[in-house]
Amino acid sequence: MASLGNPLVEECADGVYRLGTTYVGFYLLFEGGKYTLVDSGLPGYWDQLTSFLDGRGHSIDDIEAQILTHHHMDHRGNSERLREAGAPARIHHIDAPFLENEAPPPKAPLWRLPVLRYLGHLVKNKAMKTQSLTEYTTYDDDELLEVPGRPRVVHVPGHTMGHCSMYLGEQKAVLAGDALGGMDAYTEAIGPCLAPSFVNDDDQLALESLTRLESLDADKVLVVHGPNFNGPIAEAVALARKAAAA
Repeated sequence: MASLGNPLVEECADGVYRLGTTYVGFYLLFEGGKYTLVDSGLPGYWDQLTSFLDGRGHSIDDIEAQILTHHHMDHRGNSERLREAGAPARIHHIDAPFLENEAPPPKAPLWRLPVLRYLGHLVKNKAMKTQSLTEYTTYDDDELLEVPGRPRVVHVPGHTMGHCSMYLGEQKAVLAGDALGGMDAYTEAIGPCLAPSFVNDDDQLALESLTRLESLDADKVLVVHGPNFNGPIAEAVALARKAAAA
């Protein structure tokens, strides 16, 4: 399964790019010559980000904003470095306190080989060297963010209490964050699913929160962990519920 950790660059929709790897993705929204970063990947992905921008005739200076779906370190590995370079960060107010005081890492089931492989990828890409984000502002549920790409906030708590997905109405796409994944963490089976229990604040709430996503007019579900899902988001939610009940 080495391919899961290979660099990935994909145009998912008009002006929406996925970078990182299948293990851990992050997104760039392009509009008007500027970018918004949605999550920031792992520290080891920095060169991939700068190479992508350079290949398009841009630089880090062209990232106008960064939006974090939640506070976990695999979603903000480059955020402080980007902030220092001039890209301010925003996060839901419930998760904001954890940016400087990260909770202890969960006890992962290391006897499961896919989990061990994933954790090895995090270590290799310097996840544990993620810096605290020292300055940020917050956003609220249903807020239309006035940044390139103009994502709308959808609060979907459970994975963390302040977890949010981002809805792109023009592209009919949802940047799911970790409200939905594309690959089972325990088996590496492909398909929409919830994050594993050991990384969720509240499994039941994470499941219930999917009702906030399934009514959106979207046919692209862009995830961070695993492959994306092309199809109605209501279908993706139904498949995730089925997987959770299995």
